[in-house]
Amino acid sequence: MTADADIHAIERLQRRYAKLNDEARWHEVAELFTEDAHFIRPSDPDRPIVGRTAILQSFLDRPAGAPRRHLVANPEVELIDEDNARATCFSILLVERDAGSGTVTVGGFEDLLRRTADGWRFVSRKGFTDFDPVTFTRRSTDSSTTHQH
Repeated sequence: MTADADIHAIERLQRRYAKLNDEARWHEVAELFTEDAHFIRPSDPDRPIVGRTAILQSFLDRPAGAPRRHLVANPEVELIDEDNARATCFSILLVERDAGSGTVTVGGFEDLLRRTADGWRFVSRKGFTDFDPVTFTRRSTDSSTTHQH
């Protein structure tokens, strides 16, 4: 792989984590980590989770939640060598709390990654939040105020 291809693959891994998380596809989320990975949730920074099996269990143990959407922004990737990298990205999390309202949380991840036989995987994923959640209200669904796609 070229350096550009590696960078693209790592950015794709960050986006895939967000998509699989939103879809509650926990087994697939866990497969994005190495067997010996360390994971720190943005919402629980004082409790590191160690190992792919424990990471999977932590997702399986989460109570079913409200509809959510993670948006990944401003990824930066640094290739350390052919098989190791570090990366950061911001994450914007929208969670619907009640019909028509919810919260937005801004944070991100600091990642260490390793190339494996299955591609790039997270060795360490440390989440953080920058701001307390902000409440939002959904706009009217009146067709005269919505964007046409």
